[in-house]
Amino acid sequence: MNINIIGAGIGGLALARALHLRGLRPRVFEANPHMVSLGGGLLIPPNSARILDHLGLSNVLQEGVALQDMQILDASGRLLYHRDQREGQQRYGRPLIGLARTALHRALAESLPAGTILPGHRLERIHITLMASHEVASDLLIGADGRASKARQLMWSGTQLVPNQQTAYRGVARTRPLREWSETFGEYWGSGRRFTFFRIGEELTYWHASIQQKPGMVFERKKTELLRLYRDFPVQVYGLAGQYG
Repeated sequence: MNINIIGAGIGGLALARALHLRGLRPRVFEANPHMVSLGGGLLIPPNSARILDHLGLSNVLQEGVALQDMQILDASGRLLYHRDQREGQQRYGRPLIGLARTALHRALAESLPAGTILPGHRLERIHITLMASHEVASDLLIGADGRASKARQLMWSGTQLVPNQQTAYRGVARTRPLREWSETFGEYWGSGRRFTFFRIGEELTYWHASIQQKPGMVFERKKTELLRLYRDFPVQVYGLAGQYG
């Protein structure tokens, strides 16, 4: 059975791994000529950790950080929500893990047999145009090519993404947050702004800053503008955003 997956992101690679464990031999076609990861951080809750168990990839969680609690605060630092993640760990047997996206992406790619992932191949008119301009037959074609999916566009041409006026700037700081936040998923809410951060490694903290911004608008001086927008937030936020770029 010819199973072809469009997109070598986390979704496409995880599906390929699951099919491989079932004795199938899918191929994963990636438009980018090189395998790249978007970077940043991921939260791996207990149910996702169980899926990694089934995929034989639970060892990758050792590269992450067990987060003990979640806190949401307003821009002045007033606590709005708190959840002790240790309760979930006791109930489900696993903690909430902060993990580098690149670590999971790499583990998935390395779990697949050589030749499974084929970079530099782009979907066109529901066939895959290879560098040699050959066509690939598919008994099953699966689109896993992300937000701007070519597969979705070809199958449902009238589908349009709806802008939500939100733009997220993100980064990985080579530092820990303040000591009391070193094992916390933290998020600050302000008017039209939100700032999230959590550790994904020994000295790595992932953060993203979500702001209301018109579609297509881009800051020319991103760090300067971010620092201006978050100048009234606690020093924790200002320190992480200051490492942007």
